Amino acid sequence: MVKLMRRYPIGLALALIVLLSAVQVAGVTYEHYIVWDEQERVVYAGNSAEFNLTIVTTAQGTPTSTPSPTNPPTTWPTPPPPPDDSASLGPLSYSMNGAAGAVQSSFSLADIKNVYLSATAPQGWDVELSADTLYMNGEDSEEVLVEVTSPSDAEPGVYSILFTAKMEGVDKTVELLVRVLDPFDVFISNISYSPAEPQLGQEITFTADVTLDGNVLIPTKTVALYINDISQSKLASVEVDIDPNSTETISLTWTASQIGDFTARLYLNPTSNESDLTNNEISTTISILPAEDPCTLADDTYALALGMYDEDCQSAMSTLAVAKALYEQCGDTNGATLCQELIDKCEDYTLAEELESQGDVLAANGDCEGAIAKWEAAIAIYEDYGDQDRIDSLNTKIDNCELEPEPEPQKGFFGKYWKWIVLLLVALLLLLILLYSRRKKEDEGDTTFGIYPSEGGAKKEPDSLFGGPLEEELEIPPVIPIPLVTRKDEDEISKFMADMEKYSEILTMEMIKQDLKGAIARYSSLIDRRNSLVEKMDDATRRRADKMIKALEDRIFEAL
Repeated sequence: MVKLMRRYPIGLALALIVLLSAVQVAGVTYEHYIVWDEQERVVYAGNSAEFNLTIVTTAQGTPTSTPSPTNPPTTWPTPPPPPDDSASLGPLSYSMNGAAGAVQSSFSLADIKNVYLSATAPQGWDVELSADTLYMNGEDSEEVLVEVTSPSDAEPGVYSILFTAKMEGVDKTVELLVRVLDPFDVFISNISYSPAEPQLGQEITFTADVTLDGNVLIPTKTVALYINDISQSKLASVEVDIDPNSTETISLTWTASQIGDFTARLYLNPTSNESDLTNNEISTTISILPAEDPCTLADDTYALALGMYDEDCQSAMSTLAVAKALYEQCGDTNGATLCQELIDKCEDYTLAEELESQGDVLAANGDCEGAIAKWEAAIAIYEDYGDQDRIDSLNTKIDNCELEPEPEPQKGFFGKYWKWIVLLLVALLLLLILLYSRRKKEDEGDTTFGIYPSEGGAKKEPDSLFGGPLEEELEIPPVIPIPLVTRKDEDEISKFMADMEKYSEILTMEMIKQDLKGAIARYSSLIDRRNSLVEKMDDATRRRADKMIKALEDRIFEAL
């Protein structure tokens, strides 16, 4: 035994450390608690609710004579901090100080506590826990997410879910309350229109009932008229406020702009958590007949459009479309052409307003150069429209916008001093060639340099600095600086290409026609980003970006 003690002193010291630590830890007991906001959740049948819980463990005893608390708290408002990392270096840590071999130890493996989590819910309810077992290290805290989902046919009322955390055979349970609200539905019905036989250019009134079935308060709703064969965007809309368990009758008007049979659809925007969305729209078939006196009506409608033209070009476009259809029925091609020209100008005017707005945004962000480009494009359109007030306003903006030089991109040491580095390398190269030539002459027994004896004993000048013919001098190609591409540039190029691919997919012809202004705005933004990054792109990326931009540009012009 003595031999073993002499032979394995470190092993015995470790064994002693383990025993002492086990004795120390054995005297510590731990309590665990469940902490949460103790508030019930409110849902509609078929929906989910979440509870954020915190499991807390804390030491309630020590190996000294200090007694454990007899009445542990039922809640723990502030979880104790996790143990100091410097106090433990793993399952077993120790240190020996000086020759005396003083030992300090902590055996934290015994502090690891398994906490088992479970939940009991009413029949038909689904419960998901973010974890079913926690491994708590002494005085510790861990968060748990509990997600509960009510059945789609759950009756209104309060339901209880029991959540349990078990540690060392001790259960702690809390009651999670979920209140299921009464279901509700918002729907539209009883569509009608007048007159019964509408004619081209005549105003048509659509009516319908909007009902809120449920004892709830909902925000203001919007009912919009769509006739897809005429336009992909809404033709008219109206807002309505509905009280709980009531019905409101709405009406909206539209002037017939085409002849033929069409499907008119009234659409009610949906409400969160309503039980049925299939009854949020209703449709009817409508036949629009030719006008009885299209020529007179066309002149009247055109005059009305001219009155709107200077005030609100956007609103005048729909009236001009009616006048154009009436002129076409009347056989007046000149009148129809005149209406189309004004419609085209209105569309251009709308584009100019969008360009002006984009320029304002760029100027506000400090991009004066980009803002001026947008404003000048808008001025060109306003000149065709003859809006001198807008032209003067934009010229004032251009004069007041101070062009600030763009800050130079941050460069590294090489990017900043590359010219000096190249010159230094060239000088070193020349020096090496000079030394090599001199050493070569010394090896051949001629210690002179730059002067060579002639055949007659006279000295002659060399053909070149290095003693050879001029045409054999070393040619140093010019150094062409390569643009420095930083990691930030690469990230911006990657994000730009990702955005290009996204917009190439979502900006279909149908989407562009529905929101022409938005499509143009996105297109202009992509062009600006491409121009700012093009010098940092490789050839393949640049060609790919230009190809996608060209495809998007073709779609927009086709939509125009």
